[in-house]
Amino acid sequence: MHHHQNLLSREKHTLEKYRLLGEAFRKTSQNIAKGLPLPEAAHPLMVHPDVLRCFCLTSEGHLLGSPVFPTPTPKVTDPYFLPFTPGKSRNNIHKPFLKNALHHPGVICRTRPYRSFLQDGLCVTLSQEILSPRSGYSLVFCCDIKEPWLHACHTQETPTSPDFPGSHGKRSPQP
Repeated sequence: MHHHQNLLSREKHTLEKYRLLGEAFRKTSQNIAKGLPLPEAAHPLMVHPDVLRCFCLTSEGHLLGSPVFPTPTPKVTDPYFLPFTPGKSRNNIHKPFLKNALHHPGVICRTRPYRSFLQDGLCVTLSQEILSPRSGYSLVFCCDIKEPWLHACHTQETPTSPDFPGSHGKRSPQP
C-alpha cells in the first residue's frame, strides 16, 4: 500500500511538472507570435529543469537565429554527434519535429524519444508552427526536453497528448 501511494505521488508530481512545461511552451509561443526575440520569448521555458534548448526554424527547415540554452552552450565532444550539432547551414526539412508542426498547424507536436547530443540519454522535441502577424509568414518553434517525458505521456508522435492542447491556426502562405 505504501509503495502504491509513493507511485501515485510521483506520478502526480511528474504530471504537474509537464503541465507547467506545457504552459511555459504555450507562453513562449505567444511571445514569439508577438514578435519578441527568442532569448526573451523563451524565458518561461529556460527555468524548467528538463529543457535542453529552444530554437526556431523556417518552414523550409533552416535555423532562424541562434538556439537558446538554459545554461551555457554545451560542447559536443563526441565526433559521432558533430554532424548533428545545430548550425545555420543545416537543413531540418526531413526532421519529424518540423514535418509534424507543418502538418498540424497551430498544434503543439511531440516527437518520439531520440538520442540527444546535448546530454547523455534521450530527449523529445516539442514543436509548433506559429504565424507571425507582423510578417504574415510562419515559423516553427521547437524545444528539446529531457526524456522522463516517456513516463508521463503517450509515446506516439503528433498530435500531442491532452496535456499539450494547441490552438488550431491557419498556415501562412509560403513566400
